[in-house]
Amino acid sequence: MASVLMGRGISEMISGETNITPESILSGKIVILDVAVKGDAGQSGLMIQAAWKYLFQRSIERRADKGLKTARPVFLWEDEGHLFFSPHDVEFQPTARDCRAAHVIITQNLHNFFQLGHKPDAVKAVFGSMNTHIFHTNGDLETNKWASERIGTAIQTLTNFSNSSNRKSSGAEGPNDAESGTSTSVNQQFASAFRHESFQLLKKGGDGFCEALLLWTSHRFAGNGGKPYCVKQFQQDSENIPHT
Repeated sequence: MASVLMGRGISEMISGETNITPESILSGKIVILDVAVKGDAGQSGLMIQAAWKYLFQRSIERRADKGLKTARPVFLWEDEGHLFFSPHDVEFQPTARDCRAAHVIITQNLHNFFQLGHKPDAVKAVFGSMNTHIFHTNGDLETNKWASERIGTAIQTLTNFSNSSNRKSSGAEGPNDAESGTSTSVNQQFASAFRHESFQLLKKGGDGFCEALLLWTSHRFAGNGGKPYCVKQFQQDSENIPHT
């Protein structure tokens, strides 16, 4: 572990004096950890950022104004979040709201976490504690099935139509008359509110716009019948966004 910290520029970061600590964020500072996790820094950069994340979580958990509505909101933003996942996330996420902390994890699929050795139950426990999920188009079957299960089921009405035709003879030499009938049956059953195959059909962008399913468990979307989810279109290409 010590040899990992011998990466370029790492000793200067952790061995000298500093004017910034995780607690500084509570005073309104935004700290950006821009240490590469590939190339020269490699595992050194990953360990530094993972350590900072853990120290930030602990400092937020013991903040003096914890639980007060007047406490300053803070956020923890993780791009490629699977690289920085830790067992402490399982303890931190359920009480993050009480700490006035918004935790954003960006990743492509669940297997990014699993292939790094993180336990599936721990990963799903963290995501299950989150209030808001944004799902873009995805080709990973297991991730799509999990997302569909998160959205839940809904009552769907199935209508079946059937036609039948019978020939009735009027005699040995007489003409045959046809009798036809139509029957209709209506059934209701629970089914996936948003099927996992549908995630592959969300608009992928390319023309500056993409689609995403927004799941907000504490909100109801009037435009989608009061359900806690809806499909929205986003402007993706910043060059096409009008400036004011």
